[in-house]
Amino acid sequence: MTRTDLSAAGVSCLPFAVVRARDWSEPVVASLAGGALRLLSAGEVALVVGDAEAPARNGAARSGLLFHELVVERLARGGRPVAPLAPVGPPADEAALCAWLEAASASLREALERLDGRCEIGVLAWWDRTRATALDDSAPGAAADAYDRALAASFAQQARLRTRVRRDPSASTFLPRRELRAGEAAAADACAVWLATAAHERLSQVAELGRVASPPAADVLLDAAYLVRRDRLAALDAAIAGVAALGGGAVTVRRSGPRAAWAFATLRPFTRADRTAAAGRGAERGAERGATREAS
Repeated sequence: MTRTDLSAAGVSCLPFAVVRARDWSEPVVASLAGGALRLLSAGEVALVVGDAEAPARNGAARSGLLFHELVVERLARGGRPVAPLAPVGPPADEAALCAWLEAASASLREALERLDGRCEIGVLAWWDRTRATALDDSAPGAAADAYDRALAASFAQQARLRTRVRRDPSASTFLPRRELRAGEAAAADACAVWLATAAHERLSQVAELGRVASPPAADVLLDAAYLVRRDRLAALDAAIAGVAALGGGAVTVRRSGPRAAWAFATLRPFTRADRTAAAGRGAERGAERGATREAS
């Protein structure tokens, strides 16, 4: 049965995601993980939780990150809006979660409505700098200017090196060659910045929101997530094809399938117990500072 009262003080559970109450029934939610999930409801919103002490069907993975992600993705699979809970910390007190759900129900309902009909798409783009031979006219101004300057400097260094060799074939070219390699590296870096900026701007024109993470490797141009309307996925694929044509075809792009909006709607419950504990810690720090001032 759906739990809606606040009498479960001391009962611990694992929170997975906030959903619209009308989208889910208790049996359907329970079936997603072999009966280990249930709903805590507060008006139009509900929290999907699992019993912290339930026997694990899959060993330690049940309370781990992989199981958390699996549950959230199963909830999001049908296209209904899902706001994931951050998979951090120990099991939470059920009464505290119910209190948070009721206090925040209005904002949670608005967040779910904003997610309705939308999904997150992860995009990874990388490049082969030895094949990056051409840039088109859609380059953002600052990035294109930086690339042009770096390329011009590299060409100038090449010209100086050739002139030096013609004038004196026996002269050392160590320093000029170092300058040339530095110039080529600067041009390649500027090209990478341009390609990453152009790729993100093209995809952002189709998406509603976009967030970029730090590339995990030197050949990765873009590691990003986009919040996209499901009816715009074909337009996103067309934009991805355009991105792949950048840099003389040196760019490779892959996207994920539709998934829950982890980068845009991950929640962290801020319960009354949390606020009380935080206030207590603040008071203790204030008392310590006061005692230190008096002692000095």
